[in-house]
Amino acid sequence: GVKVGRRSGVNIASRLTAGVWTQLSLRSLALVAALDAATLALVLAATALTSRWLKLTNEDEIAIVFCGSKKSMAGGIPMATILFPGHAVGLIVLPLMIFHQVQLFVCAVLARRYAARAVTGVVAAPTSGRTNCVAPDYGKAGAVAS
Repeated sequence: GVKVGRRSGVNIASRLTAGVWTQLSLRSLALVAALDAATLALVLAATALTSRWLKLTNEDEIAIVFCGSKKSMAGGIPMATILFPGHAVGLIVLPLMIFHQVQLFVCAVLARRYAARAVTGVVAAPTSGRTNCVAPDYGKAGAVAS
C-alpha cells in the first residue's frame, strides 16, 4: 500500500498515475473528461435546483452547492490504494483526478457569478445546465456568500 503520512494526495496520485497517460488514447481521456464534466453539472444543478425548490436563502443555496460536489482526492486516493490492486490504482483514480481539475475550473468561473449576484442583488434565472459552486480559495467564501 501507499503510506499517506505527510504526503499530499496529489503527490500520491502522481506516483500512482505514472505511465497511465501513455496507456490511454486522447479519445479515451476526452471521454473521461466529458463524463466527469457531465457528472459535475448534474450534481451542481441538482443541488442548486433543490435548494431553490426548498426556497432556501441565497447563503444556504451557496453552502449546499459548495458542499454537494466536493469529493476529496486526499481521501479517495488512499482508499483506492487499499481497495484495489497496486497496478490498477492509476487507472481507477484517473477519473477522480480529471474530475478535480474540471471542478476547479468550473467552480472558479461560477464563484464569480455568485459574487456578481451578491453585489448586484440580482438573482439570475436558472438556465439549462446552470451550475454553481465555491472557488477553491475558502478564505474568500464569506465574501461570495454575503
